[in-house]
Amino acid sequence: MLCPNCQKPLQAINYHSIKIDMCARCGGLWFDPQELPAYLETFKAIHEFPPLTISEVTQKAQNIYTLAEQQKKCPRCLLPMNKFNYAYNSNIFLDRCPTCQGLWADRDEIAKVVRFNQGNPLINKLAAAMAQEQKGFQQQLDTMESLSSLAKSVPLFLILPKIILPLADDNPRSSFPWATLSLISLNLAAFIFQIIFIPLGKWPTLFQQFGLVPAQFMAGTIGLNIVTALFLHGGVFHLLGNMFFLWLFGDNVEEKFGVIKFLLFYLACGLAASLGHVYFNKTSFAPLIGASGAISGIMGAYLFLFPKIKIKTLFFFKIIEIPSAVFFTSWLGLQLFNSWWAHLTHHTNIAWWAHIGGFAFGWGLICLINYGRKIESNRGVAR
Repeated sequence: MLCPNCQKPLQAINYHSIKIDMCARCGGLWFDPQELPAYLETFKAIHEFPPLTISEVTQKAQNIYTLAEQQKKCPRCLLPMNKFNYAYNSNIFLDRCPTCQGLWADRDEIAKVVRFNQGNPLINKLAAAMAQEQKGFQQQLDTMESLSSLAKSVPLFLILPKIILPLADDNPRSSFPWATLSLISLNLAAFIFQIIFIPLGKWPTLFQQFGLVPAQFMAGTIGLNIVTALFLHGGVFHLLGNMFFLWLFGDNVEEKFGVIKFLLFYLACGLAASLGHVYFNKTSFAPLIGASGAISGIMGAYLFLFPKIKIKTLFFFKIIEIPSAVFFTSWLGLQLFNSWWAHLTHHTNIAWWAHIGGFAFGWGLICLINYGRKIESNRGVAR
């Protein structure tokens, strides 16, 4: 393996019984999954560091895009690594390979990490979560390998479907959907900005910076990411799929709510969906992005408001009309199945629990709203 900095061969060394790879020229260190946590513990026990100052604990996080550094290549996979801020405000930027999950640290970065962890109790939670995720990485690979034969025996149509594809609904509206179109326009504008001003190779860093990272959230790093994540998308099909669902179901729900209440309802569903995802993925460093959680909440409201409306649906190359109650029940069943399968295989790039949580929250919230209206109506009759 070659050093990402100076392209010299890395030397395998034993650091107090911990095997790591080091560059003799620049002092950089390469850590395979599970090696960094043990190294940090040993390094911390041997060296003493002064406590962090108040200004260091409360410092503002640097924007990762201001770093004028060339993207480094993974010594093992030879693919570009993603630079990430070790913690929200640490300003310690490490490099991680998205394929093998290995980590590269320059000469003085490990000392900075240890010192930052010692002086900031909140970040200890993040460090523990990071160690736990790396520890489980090999277990995930082992699970995938052991289940490969099982996956081949499962009927293909049970694994591949991600959605039941709706085409149109028989539900005309009488007002212009200002809020729905505004949300679609905002998502499109964010994506256009993304593809124009952010190089494709920097997208993972963008998602890490402005997406919702469960492990950071659980460590107390709570910012605007829980909102900005709703307007980021990983590609054209991700964006268009979400916007089509929003257009198809959002206009009728908006007509029932009104513009302002619909926007607030959309945001509340998005936040609830994000929290649902975080709850089931507490130690994950994979950023959550996309509007699907909020849109799932709109779908839950649609189910409550229009359970008998017919939806034209593409189903196994045929177009059929089914009541929305049947459509959404089937859709929810697929989300539950896929979440179970993802848990079984430890492998997914879709936030199934964000879909489920957003849908349940949207349906439940409109149930409460309707119940409250009935109570007010009964009180009015009683007077």
